[in-house]
Amino acid sequence: MFLELGNREALRTATRISNPGCYATGSQLAIAPLVPYVSSPPTVFGVSGYSGAGTKPSPKNDVNYLKDNLIPYSLTNHIHEREISHHLGTTVNFTLKNLIIICN
Repeated sequence: MFLELGNREALRTATRISNPGCYATGSQLAIAPLVPYVSSPPTVFGVSGYSGAGTKPSPKNDVNYLKDNLIPYSLTNHIHEREISHHLGTTVNFTLKNLIIICN
């Protein structure tokens, strides 16, 4: 769990401190206070631009394919799903979509 949520004192003696990404950070900070009250795994629905979809040309980062669409990718076992679940000590579902909106 994030030291901000638990043992902030451990920051003083830590030899390694990571800078997690926004999905992992935001999800954990939002869900952590709710964990004792939920009876089923919470779901994080992330929407991103295509910059996180890699640089190798594919439909996941093709502007013409993505234009005005919400395209799912990494629907299961995404690294953030494992990361968030690990740090919160409970199963969390994470699904990510690409969205490109082009305004003329």
